[in-house]
Amino acid sequence: MNRYSNIAIALIVLSIFAGGAGAVPLEEWNKTFGGRFEDIANSVLQTSDGGYVFAGGTTSYGNGLADVWLVKTDANGNMQWSKTFGGTGFDKAYSVQRTSDSGYVIAGITNSSGNGEFDAWLIKTDAGGNMQWDRTFGGTNNDGVFSVQQTSDGGYILAGETWSYGAGYVNAWLIKTDASGNELLSRTFGGADFDAVFSVRQTSDGGFILAGETWSYGAGYNDAWLVKISSGAGTRTITVDDSGGADYTKIQDAIDNASDGDTILVYSGIYSENVVVNKQLILRGIDNGGGKPIVNANHRCVNGRCSAINLSAGNSILDGFIAIGSSVTWPDGGGIVVNSNNNIIINNTAWQNSGPGIFVYSFI
Repeated sequence: MNRYSNIAIALIVLSIFAGGAGAVPLEEWNKTFGGRFEDIANSVLQTSDGGYVFAGGTTSYGNGLADVWLVKTDANGNMQWSKTFGGTGFDKAYSVQRTSDSGYVIAGITNSSGNGEFDAWLIKTDAGGNMQWDRTFGGTNNDGVFSVQQTSDGGYILAGETWSYGAGYVNAWLIKTDASGNELLSRTFGGADFDAVFSVRQTSDGGFILAGETWSYGAGYNDAWLVKISSGAGTRTITVDDSGGADYTKIQDAIDNASDGDTILVYSGIYSENVVVNKQLILRGIDNGGGKPIVNANHRCVNGRCSAINLSAGNSILDGFIAIGSSVTWPDGGGIVVNSNNNIIINNTAWQNSGPGIFVYSFI
């Protein structure tokens, strides 16, 4: 089934089971919610006041073709409030969880905002369902998340599928964020065919367990799939701030002490250096009030490197930087120079460079 269809056509039936072993399940009550068009609830949980909150999608209310829909009820299923989130396109929620501050976190899809046809969408609300922040994740194709949980460190773990990244036609996708929804880790799993995960939970050892389906492995046409991920997925998050208070004050120092798969978060500031990304890393600029971090090469070359940022290791992510001050020296002249493959380069700005803003000189 295409989860990115512009028409929601699912029916959810809830039964309440009461009593001990051998008890006959009895329906206590049921409620319907919606307007004249198609509306759906995909995820539900009981709240601390004995009521319920559900998340899904609505084509009856909101701004666009379909909107994310969050509804709170009392213990008898009577609506207390209703919130919609979305733009002019198709937006839908698949998972809702309560957060430690008594608010809610919602995971789903959007094609009203983001980079691709559909992007993964993470929404954080307060206890009254008012949006506090939202984040989108994804590439140029269809990407979505179908499960979310707050983790023991206060951040969030999301799981779904990606058509933009990974080795196969569609790959299972795991995203880890900090408490503000900033991406710390992105990993894909799967083979050459279609693989996706629909549920993720943190395990007692600090790792994660994923449940979904695989068309790449197993005995059948498609098979149930359970994937265990180690704590931290074997990676670290390293911070850089030129004013101090972080792990490092220089980006290159952080890279030199990182390992493949690590995430480096670089906070607002001006970094006068020639950065060489020679490992498979996530290098992400974080605007913490001072704008995107600026990497200034100061029109100089260091060890033959004349660019502000050079991506010499493939399978890396460069996100959220301003690259300035490069020199015109072959073959490393340019604000951002790419001489490796399978990189993701998004949300960057290159200007005031003697060479080109971005220069790809080796593509195999």
